[in-house]
Amino acid sequence: MTLIRNIGVVAALLAGMVLMLASGSGGTASAQTSNPMQLYGIAGQGAIVAGDTVTAYIGGQVIGTAVATAGGWVIEAQSGTNGATVTFKVNNRTATETVTYRGFSAAEVTLTLPPLLPTPTPTPTSTPAPAGPGTFATPPSFGTGNVGSAVFQGGNIEQLAAAVTTSGGSTVWVQDANGVWRSYKTNATGAGAFVNNGFNSAFAGGLGTTAVFVTR
Repeated sequence: MTLIRNIGVVAALLAGMVLMLASGSGGTASAQTSNPMQLYGIAGQGAIVAGDTVTAYIGGQVIGTAVATAGGWVIEAQSGTNGATVTFKVNNRTATETVTYRGFSAAEVTLTLPPLLPTPTPTPTSTPAPAGPGTFATPPSFGTGNVGSAVFQGGNIEQLAAAVTTSGGSTVWVQDANGVWRSYKTNATGAGAFVNNGFNSAFAGGLGTTAVFVTR
């Protein structure tokens, strides 16, 4: 009986050892699914300076990111497929260089950036002056007073001033695009012409068909 009992104990011990070995073997296989690679660069070389953010990608997927210090940057990629192409971005701009992924290795990369294309300067477009005959539809009717209303049929300031003078007026009042009334004195010349500056600025491009008031 003692012999049988001892054989049973030995068998149990052997079974336990087999299980331990199997478990250890499985753990080793699991650990080997990782395929790390170190990627690094030196600050001051290429486009990298301290504070830059470097991100590495495989197939558009991030495999690591780092912020460069005064010495450089280091990305410890934890897994990747051997032979895959690693691309980089610096501060979200795509770098020129790539490397080939090799597990359990390290690669120094000097990253550079393609030049930024200059932003084209838009060509200014001029607004054409409103077209019109430059006359009143009908002469202003002053009646017994000094103020008459009229409709200017469009044109430039000089044409408006001529129409006012022809109708017997001396000043014309017009609302600008902001609803502000602007006056133009046809007899303001020389040093006194400054009184028309606001009108000239508001209607520098001319006037379309506009209701006006004319004073004598």
